[in-house]
Amino acid sequence: MSVYRLCDTDIEIGKIHKHRRGVHVLLICLEKQCEEIQRKANRVLAVLQRNIHFVPTKIKGHACYALVRPITEYSSTTWSPYTSKGIASIEAIRRRVARFVSNDYR
Repeated sequence: MSVYRLCDTDIEIGKIHKHRRGVHVLLICLEKQCEEIQRKANRVLAVLQRNIHFVPTKIKGHACYALVRPITEYSSTTWSPYTSKGIASIEAIRRRVARFVSNDYR
């Protein structure tokens, strides 16, 4: 397990540490961040699929644009997935959204 140092304090990845000024520090490896973003976006998309399945395509597009897209956009610009696995996981979410909006599940 990787250990980092912050102000003479060892910090391990995946554990919450309280800094001396009251700031909580949590280091997560990038793969886990990709997985968390994917889970969050999939949960939001699943809620939309359950609740607005029979509405017009335009409304589905607006809902996905407002709720799912910011999650994937933030993840792409913040930690910039550099592995092909991370990029593929984000693109898979975007493909699912496109299928849902267009009602094309072929």
